[in-house]
Amino acid sequence: MRGLLGLSAAVVGLLSLSGCGGAGAGLESFTNLLNLDGGELVGISRAADTSAPSAEQSFQRTFEDRRFGGRPGGGGRWQLAQGLGRVVRVEVPEGASLPVSFSLSNLTLSLSISDGEREMERTTTVAGPVLFTRTGESNQYSTETMLTPETAFTEGSFETLQAILTTAPSPNMATVTLRYDSSDTLPAGTLLRFGLERGQAHRH
Repeated sequence: MRGLLGLSAAVVGLLSLSGCGGAGAGLESFTNLLNLDGGELVGISRAADTSAPSAEQSFQRTFEDRRFGGRPGGGGRWQLAQGLGRVVRVEVPEGASLPVSFSLSNLTLSLSISDGEREMERTTTVAGPVLFTRTGESNQYSTETMLTPETAFTEGSFETLQAILTTAPSPNMATVTLRYDSSDTLPAGTLLRFGLERGQAHRH
């Protein structure tokens, strides 16, 4: 497990796809395969008219099909890792004060990859609580929590993912959804902005 704020589940983008041979034989590495680098998840921590703590934020981008080298025997293994940035920007409602810190629990990061005909989804949950602490007098909060699982696609799931990435229809769609429970330290209606880091992908 490596990665970001905590959840860096399965994803990768293609903005500046750089395919390079890995250290081991038969290993190919790609950066930003799913074109998610620089994306932002924006959502309200809690609606102003409810006491329910749950929140959901989504971000999606399209990416084109790619060409990859052949795999001996047609099989293989994809390993994807995508992280949220460790810094969150917080915007509280007018008249409210920024807290010194706040916590989020039950963080669930889902990644969906689809080409309109085929779809794959992977979900990772971290119970927490994950503590975010304010940086100086700014509206930025950071965490030391590291929760970046890697997701592996093998056998049937490898073939499906490979088909989405390489064959029509195109363009494809990558969607990241973040769900969490927020503490009452955050005023109702607080806006949270999470950034997506550049994902990494490895094909064996």
